[in-house]
Parts: sequence; structure tokens; C-alpha cells
Amino acid sequence: MRLNHETQRLPEGKLDKIFVDEAVNELHTIQDMLRWTVSRFNAANIYYG
Repeated sequence: MRLNHETQRLPEGKLDKIFVDEAVNELHTIQDMLRWTVSRFNAANIYYG
């Protein structure tokens, strides 16, 4: 069965919110948090420092 992507699309930003919520629930150590934060910064072409 083929999905119609126009009718199955989530509202703008909703998928990112779901991804972030799930990812944050898996972060248990400072290293996990830093690694995830650096990855998100790199994906958004944001640089700190």
C-alpha cells in the first residue's frame, strides 16, 4: 500500500519535537548530552566558541 505523503505529513516542526523528546529520554550521562548537543549544532550549522 502506498502512502499519500501530502495527507500523512506532520505539522511543521512536529517531527523534530518528537525526535528531540525521544532522544532526550535516552541521554543519561554528561557525555551523552554533549555528544547529542554537538550533533544537533552540526546538523544546524551552528558553531559555539
